[in-house]
Amino acid sequence: MKTILLRFKLELFLLSLVILVILGFLVALILTRNPAPSGISRVPESIPPLLLPAGTIRESSFSAYLKTEVGKTTEAELRKIPELQEKASSKAGLNEFTYNSAFADRNNTILTENSLVAFKRVIPVNSQTWEAPQISDYEDIYGIPDSQYTGSTSHGRFAKTSVYATKGVAFIFNPSTGEVYEIQSFSPTTVDQYIAKWGEDIHDYSKDVHEEQELAL
Repeated sequence: MKTILLRFKLELFLLSLVILVILGFLVALILTRNPAPSGISRVPESIPPLLLPAGTIRESSFSAYLKTEVGKTTEAELRKIPELQEKASSKAGLNEFTYNSAFADRNNTILTENSLVAFKRVIPVNSQTWEAPQISDYEDIYGIPDSQYTGSTSHGRFAKTSVYATKGVAFIFNPSTGEVYEIQSFSPTTVDQYIAKWGEDIHDYSKDVHEEQELAL
């Protein structure tokens, strides 16, 4: 009887050991296929506060771009930033400066007015790892947005834009994954003024359906 009991305990121990080995293998496999992100860090001296993938912050010229401030940084200072390109703006009375981003058709962009930064767009997605900060991280900082819209010309019909107009910041993000695609900063204003001056990317796709239905009739 003792021999049978001892054998049972030994078999149970071996079975437990095999299960632990299998679980360890599965965990290692998952981590290999989905490596942990290198981490989201706060950009030193950034206004408004910026949380970006660590690898993105380490790009020195981009770091200088991130530290530019609305209403303070001058065009002369912008022209000293390496890789920042000056171009004609489609907006009357504004000058445009761009810096390449992870999105080929959507650059980091600064618009100046009266020789000072008036609007700054930051694409926080790392071009090598495709890491991006989470909207929840920014909601912890800014709280509930003044307004929120669904639909983006640049990022698709499901992308959302959270507008903190009175705080001078807006975020475009994926509501399914929480990934932030775009951070905009500007002088504090009203929601209506933001929409009129800086909100051209917001697009209500449901109106397109209604228009198509009306045309079909």
